[in-house]
Amino acid sequence: MIANKQPTRRAFLLLEALLAMMVFGIAITAAIKVLHSMSELNHDIIHRSAMAQRAQNIMLQVMHEATPDGEFVRDQTIELDEQTEARLLVTALETTNDDENLLNEMFLVELTISSKEDPERNRQEFSMVHYRYAIGGPRP
Repeated sequence: MIANKQPTRRAFLLLEALLAMMVFGIAITAAIKVLHSMSELNHDIIHRSAMAQRAQNIMLQVMHEATPDGEFVRDQTIELDEQTEARLLVTALETTNDDENLLNEMFLVELTISSKEDPERNRQEFSMVHYRYAIGGPRP
């Protein structure tokens, strides 16, 4: 009697190996894209956080800075470094308190920090209302 021997499979076919390499390549490419986008997002978060810290420092400096002739209103551009600049705009507000008394020393402080390379994409705006004598400064 003749035994029916089935051929034993010892290796992958070329087509199977190519298909496995293609799937592996697609998976690696997707993983690299995800890691790259996460890296960009992390860089953007760090940059925005640094800009917010700079804005806070500038606003604190503006609140406590002595100005010539008691003039607090200003519009100036500050160069923070060779790549970043800030525009500081302080305007007087005409407002009253609950007793309808005019608050002469109320100011709107607006700060815009932007990159010189791409000012529209890398731009952050900050604003606050500041009552000049609320911190305990000298009253006129």
